[in-house]
Amino acid sequence: MLKMGSVLSFCLLGALSAGCGSDPDSFRRATETASDVAGIPGVHLEYRDGSAEARVIADARPNEYKVVLRWLWERPLDGFFVITRFEADKPESKQIVATLSSNVFETSDPSHVEPGHTYFYQVEARDIHGNREAVGSPRAEIPLDFVISGTIDGRTLRHHTSDETRNIRIAGYHRIFFESGAVLRHFDYDLVLQSNEIISDGAQIESFPETSKADLNQNGKNAGHVQVLAKFGSGSLEIVSRGQAGGDGPRGSDGATGAQGPRGADAETYLSGGCARFHADWPSNLGESCSTRCSANATSGGQGIQGGAAGSGHPGKKGGDTGVVHVQITDASELKLEPKIIPGTGGKGGDPGTPGAGGPGGLPGDSRGKCGSPTSGPAGLTGVTADPGAPGPNGTFSPVCVELGPHRKDCK
Repeated sequence: MLKMGSVLSFCLLGALSAGCGSDPDSFRRATETASDVAGIPGVHLEYRDGSAEARVIADARPNEYKVVLRWLWERPLDGFFVITRFEADKPESKQIVATLSSNVFETSDPSHVEPGHTYFYQVEARDIHGNREAVGSPRAEIPLDFVISGTIDGRTLRHHTSDETRNIRIAGYHRIFFESGAVLRHFDYDLVLQSNEIISDGAQIESFPETSKADLNQNGKNAGHVQVLAKFGSGSLEIVSRGQAGGDGPRGSDGATGAQGPRGADAETYLSGGCARFHADWPSNLGESCSTRCSANATSGGQGIQGGAAGSGHPGKKGGDTGVVHVQITDASELKLEPKIIPGTGGKGGDPGTPGAGGPGGLPGDSRGKCGSPTSGPAGLTGVTADPGAPGPNGTFSPVCVELGPHRKDCK
């Protein structure tokens, strides 16, 4: 292709040579042949009208382009060439951008051109007598580049995102630039990058960050699919398709506190011996007072009731699956691309609940002052312990296919 491009340059710059000027179709053939070079890095498109063409050439910096004009003139010219331009839909913007001697057949537009704008040029031959003749009127469509810098949540790119279809589409740009250390995250949204050229300076496309974890008792989300389509690629780019980690299982239920133990029995007593008799007519005490005896001592309180058993932790939830990754770059000889496919880890099993405390011992019975020395009963036993929940399963792998040129294809 480079050889074809050099033929075009020779014919345009040496238009009066026998090899080009003697053949009226030479310019047409050379221009058609040169359309093959429109796809090489740095060149967008070539536009031809009459015997003039405009070539849009990309700078190494994003959204920086220049327009190179070339034309064919086969007759002697006792005068000069005048180049004018105006912006589409703005005829009032017409201006002269260059005035060149008659032996010059190429020039660059010295004015700045805005990305996404279309410019119309006119190449005109003028002689010293004031005669004018149009050589050609090519147009130049200046492409747009898309630049990714820093860490970007792709879901916030409103002009490129559809919440209904859950996809992010960055397409229609001449070049997509990933600046140094840039990270484009797409989470569970599908991501499509489509461009003539992708340039990356050690950047990363990532679904979920490593720290992303689903909420309690929720499955991890699946990583969105990734599709990268381009003619050319350069630099280094890492694609990480990582499923979101599953949420932890809920904690087990706590055991209930045991009830209080039964109260002890009260003492039983009876009266023994003579009892004094008192009467208003009797002059004195005729008998002795009664005595109290114990027939049954009071008993201590019973043991408290055992606490309720703890509930086992619930299982952790499943980790998210990886997304399908499809990369197809026609010429990736200058691109180092590394896919990393990481299923989401399963969530941790829930902690077991706390066993219930044993109930308090029962209160002692009433000793009636002298029948026994009862005490409160012992506390009940603590409830039975339980196990933590099982961890959740990891996510699964999805297909990956990376095609970097016709001879570097890895699909699994």
